[in-house]
Amino acid sequence: MIPVMGMGLILGKKYSQSKYVCVGVITTGVALFMMKPQKAVADQKDDTLMGIVLLLFSLLCDGCAAGRRGTLFANKTDALKEEA
Repeated sequence: MIPVMGMGLILGKKYSQSKYVCVGVITTGVALFMMKPQKAVADQKDDTLMGIVLLLFSLLCDGCAAGRRGTLFANKTDALKEEA
């Protein structure tokens, strides 16, 4: 949610205050859940780092795609109106 909103802001999209509150609450909840203590495993550290890298890459791609989607659909709608 944060990457999508971030890319939206970069592309000039405006969000209501309630959207920011919802994203903040959801992000805080997920962060608290992920930070709960777990049993340590020796090989888990390498997997965790790779998982974080892949997660960040996925979030970046999701933010870029969602931010551009609105622009692409708006252009397509305008083109369809011109054809009619």
